[in-house]
This record gives sequence, structure tokens and C-alpha cells, in this order.
Amino acid sequence: FGQFNRVNTTIEWRLDNGKPYATILRWFIENSNSNGEFDRNLEGQVLVISRVADHEKPQSCVVGYVDARANSNANELARKIADTTASSFKCFKEKPVYHGNRGKLAGDPVNWIE
Repeated sequence: FGQFNRVNTTIEWRLDNGKPYATILRWFIENSNSNGEFDRNLEGQVLVISRVADHEKPQSCVVGYVDARANSNANELARKIADTTASSFKCFKEKPVYHGNRGKLAGDPVNWIE
């Protein structure tokens, strides 16, 4: 993310028969107020869904984002994206996007491709 940020200490692994194929990690986006200072009231929270590499698909990458403050079902939505998108996502050829509602505190992802 372009803004200062930090990550949660818990990562959710999505598994298929015990084999990981995706992760979900909550990022905290440290937005500034009009004085340029970090303001906890303006903190964004984004669930970042990533694909896990394996022998058949040796690349890991971000496949999508969910604004956790703008979606009341953010965890469920992130799991759905992981379960339906991660395995078929083409790393570094497809661009990860926000799913669901995106609020103004969500932050600006820095993408590897344009």
C-alpha cells in the first residue's frame, strides 16, 4: 500500500485436503488527518487475499482485496474470493482488484503490473 501500514499477527490459511492454496491477511492502513498526522479514527483495514505457490503453479501473488471497514461480511467475502479465484489467478498477468464496497480509508495498493 502507498500509505504507511502494518499487518495483523494472524493469517488465515485456506486449505484443500490439507494443502494450502490461499491466505488472507488483514492490513491496517495508517491514513493521515489534515495536519499530516496519523489518526486512529482514519485507520483503514483491508483483507489481502494471496495465492500460495505449489509445484504446479510456482508463483505466489496477491489476488484481491476486501475493505474490512466498508463490508459487514468482509471475512466471508475474502474467503469466497480465496476459494473461487486464488487457484486460477494468473500471477503477474492479472491485476488484483477490490471486491465488495471500497471506502475512502482502504488505501492504495501498489501493483506489480499495470
